[in-house]
Amino acid sequence: MSDVIGQICEPPVVIGASLATASLFVRRAPDIAAQLAIATPLAVGITKLLKMTVDEHRPRFLDTRPEQSFPSGHATAITAYTLSAVAASRRWWLLPVAAAAIAAVDYSRVSHREHWWRDVLVGNAVGLAGAGTGLAAAYAVRRWRRRASPASDP
Repeated sequence: MSDVIGQICEPPVVIGASLATASLFVRRAPDIAAQLAIATPLAVGITKLLKMTVDEHRPRFLDTRPEQSFPSGHATAITAYTLSAVAASRRWWLLPVAAAAIAAVDYSRVSHREHWWRDVLVGNAVGLAGAGTGLAAAYAVRRWRRRASPASDP
């Protein structure tokens, strides 16, 4: 049986979902659009850079070819996207749902011998940092819009 979760949570797919979601908010809520457009692509980009600098084998038996195992791009992408979506919606009761999605992806990557646990945990940390950066961008956009608003002129 194929790794369905792994296929759905491919980093390019999650980046596409993040950008598509951001595009829905551009006119109505540009702060949320910025948050969603920045968090996942930034986190996945950082993960790609780390993969190029850290030479680690995947946990496959007799795998003699070094591959880019560290950190997990899948874990990074799903963590950045789900946490950004929860923060953007401000529906904090969805955090357990996001945590379950993150845990399912992490477990899938380890059980299919694509990553070590440290790979997915560091991927989660990078995704969390990406989500935090997206949240900071949202606050910056809100602040900028308040300053630029004609209603704030005396």
